[in-house]
Amino acid sequence: LDLQFSCLFRGGLILAMSFNSEPPVWEVVGGGSAGGLVVRVGQDLKSPEVSTGHRLATGALVTQIDLHGERLHYKKLTGSGPATGWVSLKLKGKELLVKFGKDASAGVDRKEVDAAAVGPPQQSFKGVLPLLPRDVAFPHVDDLTNKHKAKFTDKVTERQPRIRLFCMYGVADSFMEWLPFMLEAPDWAELAVYECRAHGIRAEEKWDNSMEDRLEDLWTHIRPALEQHAVGGCIEGAPFALLGHSSGVFLMTLLAERARKTLFLEPAAVFVLDRPPPDVPTLSDMGSKLLFEDSAQFFDHFLPNMLHYYKKNNKVSDAIWDRWCTGMQLAVRATRMNAYHMFGCPIFDFAATSFWEMDEQFAKDKHASSPSKKWLETKAWYEKRVQVMASTDSCSEWDKNQHERWHQWSSVDKVSIQNVIGADHASIRFHPEVKSALWRELRHFVDAAV
Repeated sequence: LDLQFSCLFRGGLILAMSFNSEPPVWEVVGGGSAGGLVVRVGQDLKSPEVSTGHRLATGALVTQIDLHGERLHYKKLTGSGPATGWVSLKLKGKELLVKFGKDASAGVDRKEVDAAAVGPPQQSFKGVLPLLPRDVAFPHVDDLTNKHKAKFTDKVTERQPRIRLFCMYGVADSFMEWLPFMLEAPDWAELAVYECRAHGIRAEEKWDNSMEDRLEDLWTHIRPALEQHAVGGCIEGAPFALLGHSSGVFLMTLLAERARKTLFLEPAAVFVLDRPPPDVPTLSDMGSKLLFEDSAQFFDHFLPNMLHYYKKNNKVSDAIWDRWCTGMQLAVRATRMNAYHMFGCPIFDFAATSFWEMDEQFAKDKHASSPSKKWLETKAWYEKRVQVMASTDSCSEWDKNQHERWHQWSSVDKVSIQNVIGADHASIRFHPEVKSALWRELRHFVDAAV
């Protein structure tokens, strides 16, 4: 009880720190293709580099010590690179750093930057964590209807959590579909599944207009919990991790970016369930065009079973169709063709292989003298699906090389990509291999904090 009260009391101190007068904060927006910005010892462009080959990473936040023309003397706040030195604001007219404020790309209020200027956690909390503050966006069994609650009540166990895992699901999922996964977690971990607006128990709420809108909703609900981990929080420095499945990876990445820039927090690790990074598209140009202009034709190519829910004029079918159509459109619009956030923690990507295995089998059957019955039955659908996917000559959402692109989103190059044999995209979270690896890696962080 004392710890819970302390969390509520000390969490309020974060914003109180924002009234201090702080020097300008700058965000590194250039240098991505060169591995970051060259940092020199002095203002002169001919002065020696601080450390040869050690550059200030794209996405880093720095505070201004001095400014002479377009040469900035900085002290690093977040990101990788030299702790201090001189950098150029522009190169050949292109901005390399921009002032970080409400008009910056992340849309974060200046007060939040000032709050974060106290720096990253200086302590490493050891012990049992308080249970997460929950609400409609992070529900639990008690938030279900009595009918659904009865299915899970006997599976709820008392937890003594030492790490938290925040989960963001894919296009058409809901909290209840993830509840069995959440309840299977070891008692030393607490899982929280973010329920998006217009999904599950929030079905009556309006849809987000963009992934950035969804982030704002998520941030409103998750911030009280994350403030507990930040400087001044009751569990300062305690480990937490993020998990994204499918299009939930977009939200997971935006959240990691916001947490670093506003609270100086870096997750212990991020776990990706079957999705390359956010700069990799899912659909071909034809697929994207059909999705927005003729959704029935799109799903006839992509997932024909979805047509069972098309224009049935009943609430359940309409909701399922809406979740798929609107959700996929939201994800397509969220695809960005650059690495806008560099993770400073390990990335574990679990890739489902079921479609790759189908590609291999179909390639054999296509040239066989006696094609298999399965090939003959699915040939038409397979050839239509290939047309709407961005992966080359494949019915899979993504290919193996696209998963490798996670290395470009890591500033520490701790990326593990595991092909999960036989796993499919929708149910990969329940695959024994995935769960075993997830709990094992989380346990490493718990043991390291003891």
